[in-house]
Amino acid sequence: MQLEHHTVALVRRPAQPPELPAAAVDRLWEAHRAHQAGLVEQGHVIAAGPLVGADRTDEGELCVFATAPEVAVRLYDNDPAVSAGLLSVEVATWAVPVGNVRFEGVPLPSSLLDPGPA
Repeated sequence: MQLEHHTVALVRRPAQPPELPAAAVDRLWEAHRAHQAGLVEQGHVIAAGPLVGADRTDEGELCVFATAPEVAVRLYDNDPAVSAGLLSVEVATWAVPVGNVRFEGVPLPSSLLDPGPA
């Protein structure tokens, strides 16, 4: 069986995030969203969305990259929320049978509250 490889990143809140003033946290989340949008606009991220736990809690987000894993790691080094310790990132290679996964014009939600296309 032939496999194709995709770079995926699991972005999560660490168990012990740094204690920061609320205004600083708000600025970092906004900067993270802008950074993520930039990765999409530059063609690095081809699919992304929030992860929701069985109890409907926010578990982070999953991103599929059009780059090698080491490039994805470097790109997240520039994310202000990651640099500040509000988010942690695990990057891995996902191997799937050729042709089983396609990302064609998939809109990327800004949050779970984004209803997507009507």
